[in-house]
Amino acid sequence: MLTVRCRVALLGVALGASVLSFSGQTTENSPTPDAWKESAFDISQSDLTGKKDALRQERSALFDDKRPDARKLDSTASDPVHRQGSFPPYFVRTPAIPVPESDAVIVGTVKSVQPYLSNDHTHLYTEFSIAVEQTIKDISNRATQGEVIPIVVPGGKMRLQDGRVIEEKPFTNFTIAVGSRYVFFLRYNKTGQNFAVAKSWELKNGAVIPTAHEDRMDAREGKSEYASMSEQSFIQAVHAAADSQQDRQ
Repeated sequence: MLTVRCRVALLGVALGASVLSFSGQTTENSPTPDAWKESAFDISQSDLTGKKDALRQERSALFDDKRPDARKLDSTASDPVHRQGSFPPYFVRTPAIPVPESDAVIVGTVKSVQPYLSNDHTHLYTEFSIAVEQTIKDISNRATQGEVIPIVVPGGKMRLQDGRVIEEKPFTNFTIAVGSRYVFFLRYNKTGQNFAVAKSWELKNGAVIPTAHEDRMDAREGKSEYASMSEQSFIQAVHAAADSQQDRQ
């Protein structure tokens, strides 16, 4: 009986160690969480005062609701609005390295995040400031090395001056976190002079981490040649794809 108990105890210890080891590996190889989706940020000064420059007005107008009876998110007529957003929670698979679909491909660090209201106050969008460390492709001529560029995501969470919190749930097939570095594949919006993310890969501790659902699934199933690459090798692969102007699956 003692022998059996000892064996069971040893098995439990071994299994526990395996679980811890696996858990540590998963954490290390997982993208940095989207903390901004759960955090309420204070209303911007431009939204608070209503004084927006021409560019901010153009960018905010992209999210105006065309319906005349659309409810304003910051309306005081009733409780604050927590909306799911008007964007579908499903995504089309895109290539692992989607160079032809991208107007710009950069290596950059997320410096800050700020939600904004549309001009008619019916929707939210969140803007990230990205410091461009390296430009791999840029037909927009707006993502040069050393610049800080805006990435815009529909949705967000804002704390109004009176303390109420309004929210419009964002749906994204990528992660983006302040302080983290990424290879971004971007589409340029000329009207708002901002970028949208086609795909991102996080760079952490010399490794590359997929953030899109399909790329994470491929990595878990051992189908991704990129998920096991070093940062240097991955960036070289992106450069090669940009030079050939071909997608890499």
